[in-house]
Amino acid sequence: MDEQVFMKSFMVMCEMFDKTPSAELTALYSMALDDLSDTEFKQAVANVINTHRYANLPKPVDLREAVRGSADDKGVLAVQVIEDAIRKYGSGVSLYFEDIAIGEIVRRYTGGQEMFNTGWAGLCTVTVDDWKFERPRLAKLYNALIRQPLPPLEICHGMYGNQPDHQAETVYIGDKDNIQRLLVGTEGAKLKELGA
Repeated sequence: MDEQVFMKSFMVMCEMFDKTPSAELTALYSMALDDLSDTEFKQAVANVINTHRYANLPKPVDLREAVRGSADDKGVLAVQVIEDAIRKYGSGVSLYFEDIAIGEIVRRYTGGQEMFNTGWAGLCTVTVDDWKFERPRLAKLYNALIRQPLPPLEICHGMYGNQPDHQAETVYIGDKDNIQRLLVGTEGAKLKELGA
């Protein structure tokens, strides 16, 4: 983030909350929010000025969540991606998710109507009534996964449905080119071999 953009927006925010920040506090905020783009930071400041209800200066986490959403929001949205894919494609496809953590929760899934249904095929057997229990469980797992680094060998594993993988249609949830760049090991070699 550009230092001038940061300073101008940060000082406006401090003025709105009647705070005079020390040099150390300013440096701490700058360091904590350095991963935000100029546009994201300005939007975050505008959002907290419009929504922050207390007289205290919003914390860096408040600014980040104002523009990128909270971990809980991300879990709910990730489960929505899974539900949309189930509705649109069903279990008869090979699936690749651009979001590594979504792919990981699908890979780890155990449940559904049959005892041995796991992964994508298992998720596709969850009844409408059972989704009310599965949604929070999957969102919680997603939120836990995004807080830790995922090993590179787990990136974008294919989720095979109820068709043999060589017969199933390959579906990409996200940017296909980016997913193919992320594919590693035998999965990437197999895709290349199939010409996908």
